[in-house]
Amino acid sequence: MPDIFGMIAGLLGPVMKFIYDLVHNYFIAIFIFTLLIRILLFPTSLKQQKNAVDRARIAPRLERIQKKYANDRQKLAQKQQELYERHGVKMTGGCLPLLLSMLVLLGVIGVIYSPITYLSDANANTVQVIEMVMEEDMEKLPAFADGNKDNNLREGYYKELDILKMLNQVSSDGTTTYREMVIAELNDPSIETLKKVYGENFNQEQYEANKDSTDVNKNYVLNFKSKVLNGKTAEEICDNLTGLGYQFMPFGVDNLGFLDQPWTADASGNTFNWLWIVPLISGGTSFLVSFISMKYQKKAMPQNQPGQGCTNNMMLIYMPAFSTFIAFTVPGAVGIYWIISNLFSLLQTFILNKIYDPAKARAEAEKEYQERRRQKQEDKKRLARARQREEAEARKAEQELERQREESREMNKNKKKGSSAAKKPQNEEKPEENGTTDAVETTQPVEDAAETATEE
Repeated sequence: MPDIFGMIAGLLGPVMKFIYDLVHNYFIAIFIFTLLIRILLFPTSLKQQKNAVDRARIAPRLERIQKKYANDRQKLAQKQQELYERHGVKMTGGCLPLLLSMLVLLGVIGVIYSPITYLSDANANTVQVIEMVMEEDMEKLPAFADGNKDNNLREGYYKELDILKMLNQVSSDGTTTYREMVIAELNDPSIETLKKVYGENFNQEQYEANKDSTDVNKNYVLNFKSKVLNGKTAEEICDNLTGLGYQFMPFGVDNLGFLDQPWTADASGNTFNWLWIVPLISGGTSFLVSFISMKYQKKAMPQNQPGQGCTNNMMLIYMPAFSTFIAFTVPGAVGIYWIISNLFSLLQTFILNKIYDPAKARAEAEKEYQERRRQKQEDKKRLARARQREEAEARKAEQELERQREESREMNKNKKKGSSAAKKPQNEEKPEENGTTDAVETTQPVEDAAETATEE
């Protein structure tokens, strides 16, 4: 199993085991496990939804900025960034819930690939013993002897799936089942099995030399059972594995079950089989989740905005396609988990948009903008009227001042006229006085001359 699967499965496996021990049904355990994961991830989804609401609130302003600076990319980027920072909006916060969901999916795949390790009472040593029993029997098959290993247990992360599927099948000799062979080996292990379990700590020479000594062999077997059975009997271990395996195979152990890949030929050689329903439903529910999410998103932001994280138009195509592809190439149980997860995602989408509706937030933001714009227009009108009044008063004051100046000029002019009128008579009398004097003075010599002439 890939390390990433094992690492995450190691964290999720005990949780799945706890739930499985409570309900004793794998698919009910998957349902409860998925619900629990959705509850744990709900805060991140809620935060993402709040961020979507914040983006919806600034969407009208962002659209006006884009329209205003459509021909100036640099200015547009600057204004957009200023708008984001001013309102505290993160335009790249949509990937976290998706990333966490993908990590959980990897963990679930790891648990499904190792059901014996994570869901049963067996351990790694038990798996080793069961594998040895089945492989030894497989070596007797003609197909294996000819070098064709298709009938052998597949290595890697399919090993435990094959063990569960084959455990109740009839062995190659046709007289017993693998389950009976495993029980016999667990109760009376062979030397090869002891060597496999003990490793370097097994002294084969000592064991064979003292095989008649019950005490020596008894200690080996007791220690073996302690390592392999975990305090249970071989029958209890196999019953537990058998019950787990039946849950994955609704149509019997000889037919396809949820331990198989949908893209696998059935016993009759047909590639198309009933398991195809699982990936198709998985892809369909994934598409439905993406479609509903995009529908809500377009109500809030009709225009495609930059930085919408992972909630963009590409998700409408690639996520469902990816879901379908993965469900075809992994055991059907993984597809069952994905279907349940998608249904919970759909329900969560409705709930989150009921709590925080981006479309409603955008409408309220647009209404607030229109109200502010109307208020601004009214303020401009009031300011214009006030300026008009001020200008009218200023003109009136100027006119009054001009009138006063005109009156002042008229008064000064009248004063000047009055002063001139007062001075004019005085100037006219003086010539008369001068004229009289002159006349007297002029007539005096005449009179003197006349008297002189008379006297003469």
